[in-house]
Amino acid sequence: MSKKEKVPESVLRCVVALRSAKSDNDKFASLFVVTKLIKADECDQHSLKLLYDAIGFDFLNRLLKSTEVPQDCPPFIYKSIALSIVSCFCSVPEIVESDSILGIIPVLLDIVSTSDTDDMEDNLMLVSDCYTCLQAIAFFESGRKALLTKGCLLKLTEVYVEEMFRHDQALQLLVYITSKEGKQLWAGHEEPFKQLLNRLANEFNGDTTEKKFELCKMLAVFLANSPRLPVVELQKEDWPQHTLLTLEGILCSRIGTSQRDSALQLISRLLELMGIGWGLKFGPNPRQFLLLLVNLACVEVRMKLEDRTLEQAIESADILVACYSVVELFITFMTSQGFLDFDAKQREQAYCALKGAVGSILAMLHQTDEECSHEWTRPVNDRRTEFVCASIRILGSWLAEETSSMKEEVCAVLPFIITVCSRMYEERKLGSISDMPDPLRFMLPAFCHLAAEDAPRKIMLCQKLPQLLYDYLLYQWGIFSKWLALQPTVAADWLHVHTTPEEDDVAEANRPESESAIILVCGVFMNLAVLEPELVATDVVFAQLLKFCITNLPPLVHRQDFIVLLGNVAVLGLLLLRHHTWKYAQGDSAAFRYIQGTVSFLWDAHNSEESCDSLSLVISLRYKRDWPDLAELWFLGMQGLSNVMGKLDWIVEFIVDSGWPHEMMKSLSRIVAGAIDANTRTAYEDFLCCLLRAQPAKVKAVILENREEVYEVWKKLRYTYMTLDGPAANLLSALRKHNYIIGLITNGPSRSQWEKIVQIGAEDYFDLILNNYCATVRVEGEDSMFTLPEYEIIIEDEKIEPQTGKLSTSDEAELKEFEKILKAKNPTFQNDESINESLEESVTDVKEDKMFLKFKEKIDSYPDQVLRTAIANFASCVKPGGLLLIDHRNYDYILNNCATPAKNIYYNSNHIVDIKTSVLSVNRRPTLVTMDYIMNIPSMGIEHESFRLSYYPHRLDEFKGLLKEAFGDSCKHTVFGDFKQLEEITDPAFYIHLVEKLTE
Repeated sequence: MSKKEKVPESVLRCVVALRSAKSDNDKFASLFVVTKLIKADECDQHSLKLLYDAIGFDFLNRLLKSTEVPQDCPPFIYKSIALSIVSCFCSVPEIVESDSILGIIPVLLDIVSTSDTDDMEDNLMLVSDCYTCLQAIAFFESGRKALLTKGCLLKLTEVYVEEMFRHDQALQLLVYITSKEGKQLWAGHEEPFKQLLNRLANEFNGDTTEKKFELCKMLAVFLANSPRLPVVELQKEDWPQHTLLTLEGILCSRIGTSQRDSALQLISRLLELMGIGWGLKFGPNPRQFLLLLVNLACVEVRMKLEDRTLEQAIESADILVACYSVVELFITFMTSQGFLDFDAKQREQAYCALKGAVGSILAMLHQTDEECSHEWTRPVNDRRTEFVCASIRILGSWLAEETSSMKEEVCAVLPFIITVCSRMYEERKLGSISDMPDPLRFMLPAFCHLAAEDAPRKIMLCQKLPQLLYDYLLYQWGIFSKWLALQPTVAADWLHVHTTPEEDDVAEANRPESESAIILVCGVFMNLAVLEPELVATDVVFAQLLKFCITNLPPLVHRQDFIVLLGNVAVLGLLLLRHHTWKYAQGDSAAFRYIQGTVSFLWDAHNSEESCDSLSLVISLRYKRDWPDLAELWFLGMQGLSNVMGKLDWIVEFIVDSGWPHEMMKSLSRIVAGAIDANTRTAYEDFLCCLLRAQPAKVKAVILENREEVYEVWKKLRYTYMTLDGPAANLLSALRKHNYIIGLITNGPSRSQWEKIVQIGAEDYFDLILNNYCATVRVEGEDSMFTLPEYEIIIEDEKIEPQTGKLSTSDEAELKEFEKILKAKNPTFQNDESINESLEESVTDVKEDKMFLKFKEKIDSYPDQVLRTAIANFASCVKPGGLLLIDHRNYDYILNNCATPAKNIYYNSNHIVDIKTSVLSVNRRPTLVTMDYIMNIPSMGIEHESFRLSYYPHRLDEFKGLLKEAFGDSCKHTVFGDFKQLEEITDPAFYIHLVEKLTE
């Protein structure tokens, strides 16, 4: 049966009548016949198309444009008739998308935008027909494009803001178009958009009917598709605050599920726009409400995901995505100072709620992985794909801050996550769909942390993540470099130009997302470079990555506004170059330019010229704004450059020829003591030492240029704090008057230690002075040399090999040998000549500066073994009737109070401003006490100079046990506090143990 035979007879008769009409009057007459003969249920789309063609658009167009109407008729009668006819055919796509219908859009918009004029009072049906036509046109993509071209956005916004007739339909039309076109719709129309939000939010806040929740959904759509708006400007308006308080009232009330879901979706969009920190400024108890909101979102996530498949979860995708947003925002908020203002119980509640939500996401992803046989083949525009990507985004946000919990669950789902990331990246490269989710981008911070742990790093390597990240890096660099080529070169003095917070927000928003993606990828590769040296040295990916760094760093050097990106590329290249130095032994032009740019990055970080008095080393203005992100990079870069200098001579030659070491020494000599951060000073010192070791002949003259001046200042400071305090000096003098022979055992480099002994006048208090020479040892995997004390306490004597690790008191021959060594190392210190002889001996024969007995057995695993063995050796050296005087800090006080007693019997404490104490515990056992002494010496121009001491903490009873273990029962053991009886002093700084070995 043909289509013609399917058309009702009544329709065919009307079509014939319309086509046979000779004039417009005949057309009118035929139209009246149509209304009489045809019923609505008889017309399908084909029948409607036949009728429309029979009427003809030319006839309708003449009616729309006609300005002459019969006497006593309303002025818009012809327009009304035409639009009534057109609205009847709006269900036919072929008609709506035709050029003729799209051509009447300006007429439709003019009518709705003048609906409040006096002329329209009797033609309200005309306005309704216009909206019917506009809604039909907006249903199609071509129709929306035509509407936007004709300016419908601004006209419909005006209709709603001014509350014209049928403004509710204008709002519905705006909501529909916005939901379809997305965020780019309002770009360039920020002011009308803010007016629309203000009007809609006020209506939402003031409504008390069920319509309130319809408005809630509409407002959520607009906020979800908001253009870039400066938060500073939004904070000046009233509607965000009022909307937040309205939502707080709703969520704290007894409401239905659908109403709660609408409120959750809106508040998630509002906080996404304004930030959680902003939300804490309003309401009677904002912290309590925020915790309620987070718990509500986490509970909702668990209820919708636990024991459900992906297909079941998709049914609640809209509310889940809203809850995801709240969860992600709060995870980020947990790392801010604002979260620390919550009490401990509130923080614990929030953490547990978030952990539960993330756990349910992990379980859902793991189940999905099992169902999909560890692959993901769904179309990228499938809702399931979008939901999985949203879930991965939340997981990435959590893992970026917390990697210690649920490790097994994370490792179980990690291969699936990498699979999805890889699939989405491949689709993204094709560019088939705009606004495609990028789960790899959101997982980058998490990958950076996971790469530092053994188990997940092994999985990442098995899944070939380095290759994926390298490809992704090239993809993002391509986007960034194209954008960069279009940007003007920033002037060198750009940081001196004052900008407003609004201008800063706009500038930051205009930076491409690819920049941060590249920085994060560099962070992942840095961890791999440090923890997988063999892989870096052998895998071709890292060789290509090094080439990328060498090639692309130079263009960034002269850009003033991408210093963080510059630092990441520079430091990553250094970490990789360390394992590929053999390829660049000759220093080709590309590698030379790379090193040149890297040195420039490290050199420019600090200077003294920009300080107030040019006497302090400060962070350069160019670096200061981003220093929180640059500080670690700078220190790592200094270490990385030091590591490659020893292997590539041409780098050392370039550095010396550049004048950087000379400038470094010049700056360090010019600034006053204490006007440089201790870590920065150490970094410069280590770098100069490595430079000197790499090419001593070339560098020595530069480094030693200011040695005399530096040495004198150092010596004055050093010996100011080494003088013996009164109580200690009095005790030593009293012991000597009672015919006790007092010995001093010290350790350190020979020349330095003997010089200190002379400077502090130690010969006035000690009869025996023995110095342990500290050998330089090479740390495994490092090129730099460090001076560390050896595990010996008495000079090495290969003839003595005790089986128990200490001398036998019963062996008279060993004791005589020991006495011989003591006499050989006992300077008399009677005059300057004897002092000089002692110094000369110590310099010429460093081998004799070894301590008395070298440990022959390996140190046991428990941390006090070194001290245990040392005390045992001391005990074996003490003759019957002899004394051992040994002290240790009051670690009982330090561990109980996490503070160090301010009084100190050994250090001249007049200039100690503060002592910052920290305790490191391993497996809940105190393992290391670190004390940072802050000093202030106004007379020497020193303010806030610091030095650090670190110790293993022995409590008093533990130390008593060590002495008893070493001496046994044949001793008398007395404990003093700061050389006073214990009952005479409270909280002494030191405990002094006096052990007398009894005669048999």
